[in-house]
Amino acid sequence: MLHPFFPDARMSASGAEGFRFDLDVVDAGLISTMRYRFASPDSVATSDGTGVVTIGHVLGGNVRMAAGKSEIDMTKPFLLPPRPFQGRWDDVHVGGLTLDLAEVERFAGLLTGLEGQRLGFTGTAPMTPALSRLWAATVRTLNRDLLRDDAAMASPLVRRTAFGQVALAVMSVFPNTHMTEHDPSVTGETGPVTVRRAKAFMEDNLASAVTTADVAAAAGLSLRGLTAAFRRELDTTPAAYLRAGRLAAAHRDLVVSDPTSRITVSAVAHRWGFGNMGRFATSYRAQYGVNPHETLDH
Repeated sequence: MLHPFFPDARMSASGAEGFRFDLDVVDAGLISTMRYRFASPDSVATSDGTGVVTIGHVLGGNVRMAAGKSEIDMTKPFLLPPRPFQGRWDDVHVGGLTLDLAEVERFAGLLTGLEGQRLGFTGTAPMTPALSRLWAATVRTLNRDLLRDDAAMASPLVRRTAFGQVALAVMSVFPNTHMTEHDPSVTGETGPVTVRRAKAFMEDNLASAVTTADVAAAAGLSLRGLTAAFRRELDTTPAAYLRAGRLAAAHRDLVVSDPTSRITVSAVAHRWGFGNMGRFATSYRAQYGVNPHETLDH
């Protein structure tokens, strides 16, 4: 049952008395989340995290985990290194999520311009208390607003956007080799032609499950380099530009929709990658001066 989170796990306990195992899993393909309580006397386990990125936080109880001779700090969000590790507990309540390592590496390469280089995590804890809070907020938003909304997660655009947000948080919060490498495209000469190429790619792919990292790759830059170019040329970010384009597409769909049809605002929002309806409505009102329902009903 824990295989997606702890591949090749091997567990043992001193006895069956007091055993308890509760598990809640949401599998969204590129992202899986879990919450579990595991109670059994003097339990030990070994596992191999190769091929996945697993990040957890202890909700209750006591547990000790280590990778080789390095003990993992369990008092804050922790990243299980993608290599063998071991743990010991009596009663523990844990929440966490898992991402496919190959997809995170691909995203990291597009983000930093270091495609093809292996991604290595050089620490298991957030780099600062502020980043620890950022990670907690990312997980809370993911669980509350997206993963349990079946209609939203049916959209490939929403799923891919959610993965990109979480992968970006992982790269920002936990120390890794890609974030310490120099990215020449951030300070290089990237003029209007590159920005126009990126804009054209976005406009051609608004309905596709592309992220800003994909846009950067199409423009021949890292995401950091593209962001620097967009700030310099347009005083905005690639993410904001892509989001505005999709908001405009949702607006067009609402304008031309037949009021007597069964189309809903949420269906249109999900089609264009907006998983959080409250944020969609806020952005829509700020841009168009009315609620999306008013446009649909007009």
